[in-house]
Amino acid sequence: MRAISAFQDKQLSDFYLFAGVALEHAMKAKLAEDNPVFLSEDKNFGSAVALWRTREDVSTLPPETRTISGRIAFQRLVDLDPAFSTYKNFVNEVLHMRNEEAHVGSNRPGNPERTLVAFLKCMHALFDLSSQEGFWREHEAFVTVSLNESAAEVEKTVTLKIALAKAAYERKMAILDTREEDMLRLGLSTRLGTRDPDTEMVTVCPACQSDCILLGESHLDWDVFTGDDGPEANPFVAFTCSGLGCSFCGLRLSGLDELDAAHVNTRDVNDQANLDEHLRAELDW
Repeated sequence: MRAISAFQDKQLSDFYLFAGVALEHAMKAKLAEDNPVFLSEDKNFGSAVALWRTREDVSTLPPETRTISGRIAFQRLVDLDPAFSTYKNFVNEVLHMRNEEAHVGSNRPGNPERTLVAFLKCMHALFDLSSQEGFWREHEAFVTVSLNESAAEVEKTVTLKIALAKAAYERKMAILDTREEDMLRLGLSTRLGTRDPDTEMVTVCPACQSDCILLGESHLDWDVFTGDDGPEANPFVAFTCSGLGCSFCGLRLSGLDELDAAHVNTRDVNDQANLDEHLRAELDW
C-alpha cells in the first residue's frame, strides 16, 4: 500500500522503489506457494536447503540466505504458467524504474502513471484480484478508477490505430488493379508460408480482414482429463501472443491490452508447431 500512498503524495522516488519491491516480493510469494525452493539461486544448494527447512515458518529463514532476483522470479513464473509472459512489458517497466531509482539514483521523472498501471495489472494478474474486494483497503476506489481510465485510453488508442490502418488499406487498394493486387497477395502468401511456426501464427487482421502475423512464443502444455483409469493428460503446443503486424494495411498492435481491445485471441493451440521437438526439449530440461 505504501507504493500507492507515495504515488498519491507525488513522492515519485519512493513510489518507484516501493512498487518495484512490492512486485518482486509478490512474484516470489507466488513461487513460494508452489514450492519455496523455487526461490533459490541456480547451483546454490545451501539456499535450497534453508528454504525447504523453513517452509513452515519463514521467520526462521537465515538472513544470509540468497534468493533469486525479480527478473528471474518472473521467468520462473512464466515457466510454470506461460500465459503470464504477456505481462513481460509491465514487469520490466516496474523493475526498470525501481532499479534506476535504487542503483542509479536517476532524477528522470519517467512516466509514473504508466508505471502505476503496470504495477496494478501485475498484482491483479498474480493474485486474481478481479474476484476479490478489499485487497487495496482505503485505495480500492483509486485503483479501480486508475485501471478503468487505463483501459479506456487503450481502447481509444486501438480504435484510432484500426481506423488509420483501414484508411491506409483503402488508399492502397484504390490505386491497384486486379493483377497488382493478386501479385501483392501472392507475395504475402509466400511470406506467411516461410514464417517460424514457433514464434509466428496467422490470423485475420482486425482492420483490413487480410491474413496477418501474430508474434509470440510457443510452449508445451497439457490437456488434463479424467480417463477410465484416473487422471490422464495429452500434450499439445500452446501459443501465447504478444503482438500483431499486418503487411497489407500496416496495423501494429503490441501487448496484451491492445490485443484484447482489438478482440484478438492472445492464447491458442499451435497446430503448426512440432510437438515432438517441444516434448524432447521438455524432457531434456
